[in-house]
Amino acid sequence: MKKVTGGRNGYGAKLANIFSKTFKITVADTKNKKKYTQTFKNNMSVINPPKIEDFSADSSEFTEVSFEADLKQFGLEKITNDIESLLIKRVYDLAGCTPSTVGVYINGNKITSVKNFESYVNLYFENDSTELKLYESVNPRWEVVVASSDSL
Repeated sequence: MKKVTGGRNGYGAKLANIFSKTFKITVADTKNKKKYTQTFKNNMSVINPPKIEDFSADSSEFTEVSFEADLKQFGLEKITNDIESLLIKRVYDLAGCTPSTVGVYINGNKITSVKNFESYVNLYFENDSTELKLYESVNPRWEVVVASSDSL
C-alpha cells in the first residue's frame, strides 16, 4: 500500500489541541469496524482515556476534529470578525484541496459550493471575468491554475 501524507507529522492538530479548552478527535474505520474517540481538556493537561466502540462496516469512514480554542492564550476575550473570516476561509481552502469524496463541514453545514479545486479557484473570479485563467489537472494528485489579475 502506498502512503500519501501531508502536513508535518500532525503538528497542526497537536497545536490546536495544546491551545484548546476542549479538543475531541473521532476516527471511524470500516476495515477494523471500530470507532475511536478521545477528548482532551485544558490545553492537554487533562487527557481522557480513549473510547473504542464497534462501528458498522456499512457506514462511511470519517475523521472528525472539534475544538474550543482557549482564546486567553492569544490575548483575546472573543473571536473577532477578522479571525472568524480567516477560519472560514481556511475551511474553504481545505474543501478546495481535498478529493470530492471528502465532505467538509463548517459548524455542521456541508460546504457544497466547492466541489473540487477548479470550483474553489472560481470563488476568486467573477462570473463575467475577463481575466486570463488556465486550469490543468495534471494527475489525481496535482491540479494547477495560472491566472492574471489586475487587483494585486
